[in-house]
Amino acid sequence: MTELVINAPHLQTGRQRLGATAVSAVGWLLWCYLLFPLAALAGWLLNVEACSQWVNLSGGYLNLQEMLAIYGLTVSVMAGIWTCWVSYNAFMSRRDSGAQQATAVSLDDVCAAFGVRADDVMRCRRNRYAVVHFDHHGQIIGLE
Repeated sequence: MTELVINAPHLQTGRQRLGATAVSAVGWLLWCYLLFPLAALAGWLLNVEACSQWVNLSGGYLNLQEMLAIYGLTVSVMAGIWTCWVSYNAFMSRRDSGAQQATAVSLDDVCAAFGVRADDVMRCRRNRYAVVHFDHHGQIIGLE
């Protein structure tokens, strides 16, 4: 299951929890759908009895070759679409990289936005790790 930025289930609505569970379940089903033919083929090649029966019930060796060709084509198309998407995003990020420079955030802005003291922020900047403590409403109550 994908972790939320702030993992606070008591602050999530039931709808958010249900949505996260549904997305996780669909992801696992897709993995099972994609890996089952490969597992069956490997079992068949290793003479696993259950896999041999599955290959015979699904039409035999010729039908298995046909199904694996469709499977390979599907995976190739998915890889091609993914490659196009990555290339498009790389092109767009290169094109837009000089469009607008990010402005620096001052120490006072950070303190005002998060309600913390300036000395705590400076101490956290000097350290390699920082621990942020939250209250039950998600507000920052302390920095270490």
